[in-house]
Amino acid sequence: MHPIMRALIVRLIALAVFASAPLAAQQAAPQAPDARAIVARHIEAIGGAKSLASVTSMRASGALSMPAQGITGTVEISASRPNKTLLKAEIAGIGKLESAFDGERAWTVDPITGPMLLTGKQLDQARFDAAFDSTFLDPARYTSLTAAGVATFDGRKAYRIDAVNALGDKSTEYFDVETGLHAGTVSTRETPMGPIEVTAYMRDYRKAGESLQPHELVQTMMGVEQVIKLQQIEFNTVAPGAFVMPPAVKALIK
Repeated sequence: MHPIMRALIVRLIALAVFASAPLAAQQAAPQAPDARAIVARHIEAIGGAKSLASVTSMRASGALSMPAQGITGTVEISASRPNKTLLKAEIAGIGKLESAFDGERAWTVDPITGPMLLTGKQLDQARFDAAFDSTFLDPARYTSLTAAGVATFDGRKAYRIDAVNALGDKSTEYFDVETGLHAGTVSTRETPMGPIEVTAYMRDYRKAGESLQPHELVQTMMGVEQVIKLQQIEFNTVAPGAFVMPPAVKALIK
């Protein structure tokens, strides 16, 4: 999984919840390295900047579930440099859902609301998230990155970074103390139901191509837990036409 998937799947949860999270305990510790060193260690741990720069696109597919609701389905996620993203899911009992950004416009499609062009804050977040290396916390895209000690996150010790991005959105990022890998995040996202706090956990890092990628992503929002287990991750195989806007969405453009 390329790290851009996190933001896409947040939108999937919002769509699924609309159609149908607990915060980490914090323990301050003054020994944490600075924020840039924490992020640099993560990048090195997953394969290094040079290896990641050689990736022009990614595609991942797998299974999704909402265990408490008995919901299951499949998911396919694609992303391409510099800023195109597409998520498609098919959920039993709900139907097909889509969330995308084509470099200019963002949209969602679901069985309840039908096709919808994103505007305002949702469009701003979709555009920001679509940058291919969006979750590597590039200082050029953030007004503040502050190391805030060590916390217990997902049952493990993690370095905490308090982040404020160029949109003014705040998030708390966690990086495993032992491995250096990005363990997860707590953020507030704009959804059709308004701003919602989302907690995301990145688990089961394994080799995919030349890098380590999390193969399990668990996210909670509004008391709903969603589990994504990826079965295949590919790089540099996405066709340029993958991000073409569907006719039903095009019809909404005035």
